Amino acid sequence: MRHWLQLATRNWRVSPGRSFAIIFAIAIGVGTVIAVTSIYATVEATIAEQIVENWLGKSHITVESPIGHWGNVQQDLADQIAQTAGVSTVTPRFKTRMAIALTPQSDYIPQGVYSGRDNRIDVDIVGIDPHSEYLFRSYSKVDGRTIADSDNHAIVLDRRLADDLNLSIGDTVELEAYPGDPLCEFTIVGLIPGRRVAFFQSPTCYISLADVQQMRRDLNKVSAIDAIVDHPQPEFIEDVAGRIRRLIQDRRQNYLVTTATARLNQLTEAQRATRLVLLLFTFVAMLTSFFIILTTMSMGMMERVHLLGTMRCVGMTRLQLALLVFVELIPLGILGIILGLPAGLAMIRLGMMFIPYVGDLLQTVDLCAWGIKLAAAGGLVTTLVGAVAILHEGANVSPLKAVNSEAGSERTGMVILAGAIGALFVLVHYLMVRYVGDVLWFNPLVAFCAAATLNGGYALLAPCIVLLVAAPAVSLVAPLVGLHPKLAQDQVGRAPWRSAGICWTLMVGLSLIVFFSVRGESITRAWDFPAKLAGTFVWTPVPVPRAIVDKVAAMPGVVDTTAVNDVRCKVKSRKTSLLSMLSSESIFAASNPETFLSMAKLEFLQGDLQDAEAKLRRGGYILLTPEASHSFGYNLRDKVPVTIAGKTVEFEVAGVVRSPAMDIAVTYFQADSYMMLASASSVLGTLDDLAHYFDMDAVRMFLMNIQLPESPPPADFANSKPPARSSDRVVAQHVLNWLNHLPLEQERLAAVREELQQWHTGETARPSPGLARQLRRYQRALAEVSRQWADIDPAARWEIFRERLVLEAVKDFMARPHAQTGSLRRLKQDIDRDVRLATLIVSAIPAISLLVATLGIANLMTVNVNSRARQLATLRAVGATKSQIARLVVSEAMVLGLLGSVVGVVLGLHSASSANELTSRLIGIDIPWAVPWQRVAIAIALTWMICLAAGIPPALRAARSNVIAALRTGA
Repeated sequence: MRHWLQLATRNWRVSPGRSFAIIFAIAIGVGTVIAVTSIYATVEATIAEQIVENWLGKSHITVESPIGHWGNVQQDLADQIAQTAGVSTVTPRFKTRMAIALTPQSDYIPQGVYSGRDNRIDVDIVGIDPHSEYLFRSYSKVDGRTIADSDNHAIVLDRRLADDLNLSIGDTVELEAYPGDPLCEFTIVGLIPGRRVAFFQSPTCYISLADVQQMRRDLNKVSAIDAIVDHPQPEFIEDVAGRIRRLIQDRRQNYLVTTATARLNQLTEAQRATRLVLLLFTFVAMLTSFFIILTTMSMGMMERVHLLGTMRCVGMTRLQLALLVFVELIPLGILGIILGLPAGLAMIRLGMMFIPYVGDLLQTVDLCAWGIKLAAAGGLVTTLVGAVAILHEGANVSPLKAVNSEAGSERTGMVILAGAIGALFVLVHYLMVRYVGDVLWFNPLVAFCAAATLNGGYALLAPCIVLLVAAPAVSLVAPLVGLHPKLAQDQVGRAPWRSAGICWTLMVGLSLIVFFSVRGESITRAWDFPAKLAGTFVWTPVPVPRAIVDKVAAMPGVVDTTAVNDVRCKVKSRKTSLLSMLSSESIFAASNPETFLSMAKLEFLQGDLQDAEAKLRRGGYILLTPEASHSFGYNLRDKVPVTIAGKTVEFEVAGVVRSPAMDIAVTYFQADSYMMLASASSVLGTLDDLAHYFDMDAVRMFLMNIQLPESPPPADFANSKPPARSSDRVVAQHVLNWLNHLPLEQERLAAVREELQQWHTGETARPSPGLARQLRRYQRALAEVSRQWADIDPAARWEIFRERLVLEAVKDFMARPHAQTGSLRRLKQDIDRDVRLATLIVSAIPAISLLVATLGIANLMTVNVNSRARQLATLRAVGATKSQIARLVVSEAMVLGLLGSVVGVVLGLHSASSANELTSRLIGIDIPWAVPWQRVAIAIALTWMICLAAGIPPALRAARSNVIAALRTGA
């Protein structure tokens, strides 16, 4: 050996397993941070993209007529908008009503939504410019293909309509632009799933813009022009929208310019809060992974205390010892960091293969650049910290103590002091959450301090918990493994710091799982769509007495309801608009302000909620939508003359409002034109004013939220085809089969249940009117869910069916069997599915680090066993069996696993509580406290089993150790 520093490289060769373990631990630690940050960041980006694609739309600015597709916009305006500074892309759309002609051979009879003339089905035709349309909207679920630039007379048909008409790709349909026009033949090139909120909404089909304009005989006419700007910041969007408004004014045109600023603000705030959570999660994952590195390196130190002490005995100085440790460990650390990238890629691949639904949501995972940098920097820092820790421990070991392997007891005072400091850290974290300013939380240093104080506080509390709780806990565990409690107590808690290390490793991994499970459940509860918009409605053209409102609200399944009456009126406009030229009538939509404003979370553009609600209660006030404000020319505190049935009353504007939730629903169900017409020609008043001023005390619509009790779907709802409903007897059989799954129906069917059984068995020839009415209700509910059967899973089918039963019951109670119904449950199900899917993925990601933590736990258990080698050998010498020695170590693993699980759950709940409070402050959404205890219990069981599995190899090693050698060397 030419130089004493070659002892470092000699140690690599002498103990290759230890060197490999250090490299492996560093690579796994670095790889874990890379994997979790990359998967999480990709999930965030994917969900944000789906929100834009499915719920918000990509368009930043839209120019259209105030009455939607009943009006028009000149297409040459699109070229001028495209040349406006700040505009990136423009696309025109032409949405109009046409009819599909049924062939003479067709035996299909139009019904329900198909409200066209004889042998005609009315459809909404959307003409698109294929060159630019796909930059704005995604058509990923189309069977076949979408409209191409070169297409001539090609159509993408609504899939449900195609099924009803028995049409498929390659077939032809004939379109009629105006009644009496020649029919134009179109070839079906694709089928698209249609989303309809209610029966009044016609199927939507797509053809090229040129074909629509040719059939409508106007080559310069479109319904709307959408624009995407260069920089999607709200200020920039509003600035560009201002330029477009000035352009329209210069052209002396009265088009409505709307922006996505409000929706983008909501999405941006949500993304900022999500990035904050990602920062916190990254720091915690980094602490978890790098603690594994420290435990692995400390294990190597513990195994070499005897060697380091011997070196000190032969004259090696502390400086030489330091150089030796650094020369040995730094190259291993660098190699481990380099191998961390492929390790992270492997973890990502494993996550996509084995974590449920990751592959469905994420086709690819993009590496997170800052996550890689953070992982590499953290790996290097941790290696240095580990080397310093080992150096400090080794340099302070006296030669005499080092060569004597008898373990010494740890000082209780240091454990208590650490616990006090830990409690102080937790207090600091609490004060940070309560008092640190909102803006500062987006600083990574503040986020790191918050994560470090909370996790560091619990880590410092862990030794105290071990010292105080381990001995009593082992008294409960020892009998389970066949040991005397006294014998087990003597082995657990003797080294609280090392035992706490096992708790730390388990604690942090489990806390992440609990944290994301609680956060996901809380966010899903917060994003309860009916809480921001009524989930269902029943509308009848024939009014019903207002007196039945309370009775409808008390019906089984109805939890919230508000009644509305829509009455035709005339609003005296301050300016001449396209709306006033086309129609002299508007809609006075009257409701109860207390229930309506609580169900519809409106955003006040002018005025505020408290003032508006108080004014509406007093009477004589109305609300306007932005479209109505623009169309009629009225703003806050203006007097608006409203004429109903020949009587004119002046109402004061109490606010200008819009509903972000309604915007999402309109985009999702492609009902923009319907809503544009309704909102541009409507004023919102109260039922009391309608009764007081105009002597109209009736209602025509119930907006409701429906709550369904938990109930598993019957087996019929898992079949590929919906249940038959060909006759009343078939439906009666279904009712009898499903009745035990329908708790809300027990009371409704109580009066006819015996008759239902007799009718089903043929004992009665004809059902009574009451039973026939109930059977028709089930038939209509089955018909509704059958239309969506192929697109939804069994649980969603069952929910839609049961909800429809409640809506049909409301119709029957109103004695309005032909009333129209609508539901947002499909939208809520899609939103819940996406949010829960993302939650499941990010909850499962920490399981990777928890499984990896098995390495650190096994290391610490081995260190614990090695430090007590002489004691265990003494027990063997006085008669303890190998089985008893193994069970001693296993009982210790069980107790520490239990303690680590308990502390991990508490830490996870504390973290989630802090994150919920911060989210509520930062984005203004009240996040409810919701704990998915089933997932938490599974995570606890997983954690405990991991600790137990990690303790088995050291237990077996202890049982097989040589008694004579252990008594002589303690090794």
